Amino acid sequence: MTITELIASYKRDIEIERRALRVILDRAKAEGRDMLTDTEKNACEIGTANLEDLRSKLERAEVIEREEADYEAHKHERYPTKAGLLRSDGTQVMHVGEEPHTYSRANDPEGQGRQFMLDVARGSLFGESAAQARLQRHQHEMRIDLGSRGGMEYRTDSYADSSDFPGLVIPQYLTDMFQPLAQNARPLADHMKPHQLPSEGLSVEVATGATGVSVVVNPGELGVPTPVGNFTVAPLTLAVNTVQTYATVSRQAIERGRTENVLMENMNGEMAAALDNMLLYQTTNGLHTVAVRNEFDDGSPTFAAMYPKIVAAISKAAGVAKNQAGELFVIAHPRRLFWAESEMSDTWPMVSQAGIPGLAGAAAGRMDYPGMSIQLPCGVMMYGDYNVATAGLDGDNPPDGGTEDIIYVVSRNQSVLLEEPNRVRYLRAEQPASPQLGVLFVMYEYAAFSHAMIANVHQKVDGTSTVAPSGF
Repeated sequence: MTITELIASYKRDIEIERRALRVILDRAKAEGRDMLTDTEKNACEIGTANLEDLRSKLERAEVIEREEADYEAHKHERYPTKAGLLRSDGTQVMHVGEEPHTYSRANDPEGQGRQFMLDVARGSLFGESAAQARLQRHQHEMRIDLGSRGGMEYRTDSYADSSDFPGLVIPQYLTDMFQPLAQNARPLADHMKPHQLPSEGLSVEVATGATGVSVVVNPGELGVPTPVGNFTVAPLTLAVNTVQTYATVSRQAIERGRTENVLMENMNGEMAAALDNMLLYQTTNGLHTVAVRNEFDDGSPTFAAMYPKIVAAISKAAGVAKNQAGELFVIAHPRRLFWAESEMSDTWPMVSQAGIPGLAGAAAGRMDYPGMSIQLPCGVMMYGDYNVATAGLDGDNPPDGGTEDIIYVVSRNQSVLLEEPNRVRYLRAEQPASPQLGVLFVMYEYAAFSHAMIANVHQKVDGTSTVAPSGF
């Protein structure tokens, strides 16, 4: 894709996002509302963030286009200087211009990262000097691009021995390309409150309120209020986790096959799923452990019977967090959503949020996770997540037994996820099976999280009534 085509694609995407935001605002206006629902606010926040990101990318692309045009216009000009190449007449000259990144869309016609993957293997393991030179140049570019963003300069520094590379930062254009493909692999992670991971340290300390503020009423004019207690802060320490995946590939496949695009896409998807699984089931800190159980036992379970249980869990979560809850959302295995969509009913909810058909139990297919979410009649979004276990005996972590899938109610403000800027990922190549000519690719990233900002705020619904629905 040329830079001109890239700019055109960004402009198209910007127009699509603007139209989507306009649809939400026009719908609220048509319904006579001066306030947006929580779901509409969330959709607007996501759309606005996407719009800002696209505009930033468009601006950078237009700068590159202008620089390339300037370079083309002046690349044959020569300038006298004290250092440079000697012309036949004895004068010295230099060329002015800006080179593209070593690994970029411009020099990767197929857009699959083939050259980068080949160089990681050949440079790190096979000692090919040209590949090593390209990797060193790439690391230098990453130091410049990311050095101001949280200590990336330290982590992208090359070792003295050019045959032994640290974690190589995966080129940003590949990260941008493959992350959307893995979106449905990390629904919980994508809906938690995002923060930037600090540049150093094996743990992160987050301040939480231990003693809340108090409010008193001033007793009349010039009155003296009764003294109240002081606000205190309790530190919450979060461990920095290393999430990783790996795959062994034969040297023959690297040099003669075309497996790089499949491998990169698969590893990105597995990374997303591994992170989401950690958020759900990590011992002590995972959502499954900290969520408070709401038992649902019904001899003939239906979605109509389950819905009041989910709303009760939502009510409890909101009651614990009060005005600190923020957006509440539900995470469940997709089979539970499809089962809900299959249910038929001759009764309808007494109260339904604006935009949800009155004769239906829920609205399916929202814009952020099409086909993998439903909006409940109470207005709360329910997202399908294939990382939710379908062996849900409560008390096991992860669940290990039975055929239940657990439904989680989550407070976004009380679930935080800290990741590196732009969700940077790293890639290494090892050679554990030299006689078999095997190369081990290891992809990893760093993340910290907490579901315990307020105790007992998150809820879960499970029991004999969440067994595998027949046919699903």
